[in-house]
Amino acid sequence: MAISSFPTLVLAHFFLLFIAHVHSSKSDESSAILALKAYISPPESQNVLANNWTTATSVCNWIGVICGGQPQRVIALNLSSMGLTGTLPQIGTIPSALVNISSLKKIDLSYNKLSDRSLSSNNFIGNIPINLGNLTILNHLDLSSNNLEGHIPSSICNCTSLEVINFSENNFEGALPSDTGLFLPNLLELQLRGNELQGTIPSSISNASKLTLLDLSYNSFTGHIPMTIGYLKNLQKLDLGHNQLTSESYTPGSSFINSLSNNRHLRKIVLSGNPLDTMLPVSIGNLSTSLEYLELTDCRLQGNIPTEVGSLSSLISLKLGNNALACVIPDTIRSLKSLQSLQLHGGNELSGAVPECLSNLTALRNLSLSSNRLTSTIPSSLWSLVNILAINLSSNSLQGSLSSGIGNLKALIEIDLSNNDLSGQIPYNIGDLKNLAYLSLAVNRLQGPIPESLSLSVALGFLDLSQNNLSGVIPKSLENLRYLIYFNVSFNELEGEIPSAGSFTNFTAQSYVMNKALCGAARLQVRSCRTG
Repeated sequence: MAISSFPTLVLAHFFLLFIAHVHSSKSDESSAILALKAYISPPESQNVLANNWTTATSVCNWIGVICGGQPQRVIALNLSSMGLTGTLPQIGTIPSALVNISSLKKIDLSYNKLSDRSLSSNNFIGNIPINLGNLTILNHLDLSSNNLEGHIPSSICNCTSLEVINFSENNFEGALPSDTGLFLPNLLELQLRGNELQGTIPSSISNASKLTLLDLSYNSFTGHIPMTIGYLKNLQKLDLGHNQLTSESYTPGSSFINSLSNNRHLRKIVLSGNPLDTMLPVSIGNLSTSLEYLELTDCRLQGNIPTEVGSLSSLISLKLGNNALACVIPDTIRSLKSLQSLQLHGGNELSGAVPECLSNLTALRNLSLSSNRLTSTIPSSLWSLVNILAINLSSNSLQGSLSSGIGNLKALIEIDLSNNDLSGQIPYNIGDLKNLAYLSLAVNRLQGPIPESLSLSVALGFLDLSQNNLSGVIPKSLENLRYLIYFNVSFNELEGEIPSAGSFTNFTAQSYVMNKALCGAARLQVRSCRTG
């Protein structure tokens, strides 16, 4: 089964509205569905229910109704993305008769505008009833994006046919049932993201051996990440991010990551935002060759980045920012030909030069190496990444001039080279970057004029050239930058009249302080310009 974010929903409570009326005949099935129709309505321009849901045709021919089996019975109702509105009636407890309804397995009313009685992306409130466990035929249960609260009942483990459980983005609290996984042999996806769940992750979760997706992120789980997760041989996506989980050992030899080396189908590992307090093991290179996302931002990682990371040839995203990693960036990253995002920023202490081999990463779209201890010059090879969208090399110790090769990056949207030791002039062809929205060259030693060509970077919304040694005038043509909302040229050697039209009507004195001889309006706290 393919993994998805599973926006579809099965309205377990909503079954009470009409499923209890479904018996063994198609006429009864059609009557039950027509009862639903009384509470919902499509846009007038698409009144498909009124025109199609009639007793003149078989219920199996109705739009959104899916039948199966012999004889044909209604097995699913799919009314997603139809712009439906309406208010579903108050719902009581799940009747015991429901377990005798063997045909209907799935209802999808997602991406509509039903009011607060529906159960996905609305405001349904209350607890999950304990007798939910009576729904032994249920295979998809999606109650995500509501305001449901209380504990997750252990009786859910009685729903042995369940393939998907999605309780994400609610207010569930307490611990997971200690036998989670023991009685869910068919479970493929378990999504509990964005709740208030606490306690440890039960090691019994490994008994749900068919799991392909496990998402417990954005909760308050504590304790060690159970090594038994490594027994989930079919696991493709693992997201335990933003909890308070720890690693069983500080030494890389017994790292949790080691336990995943036999999960050959893994495509995504997210552990970001947990105080793992460990080192990356060399066995990182033994992870699945299918791995596309490896994200361990803000995990208190120490030591170096193992050269074996270059073995993860399918990686699309490598995020190791906000840790305490040291040493150099390994040249083996040259092998990550599919890499689109490389984030090693903030809090790390990576040293040495920006690797020349970055030019091999032709798929790279986002490069963030800020707040490290990188030295030397920006390699000329960086300017060959013609498809890159964002570069952040700020807060390092980079030297040398800014190459005119920057003009090659026609797709570039953001570049931040601030807080370095760059010198020389701003290349005139920087104006060739028509998609550039964010440019910060602040706190360097740049000299010479502000290029008139910057007015051609028509998408610019943020421009910070402060704390350099720039001279000459502020080009009046910058008034044409209609999207500019932040502009700072303070602490330079600029002179002449400050532009006064366009976005410049909104900038304050702080944008211009400590320059040589700027003049303009009194509100900018500069001298008046001479006329005549």
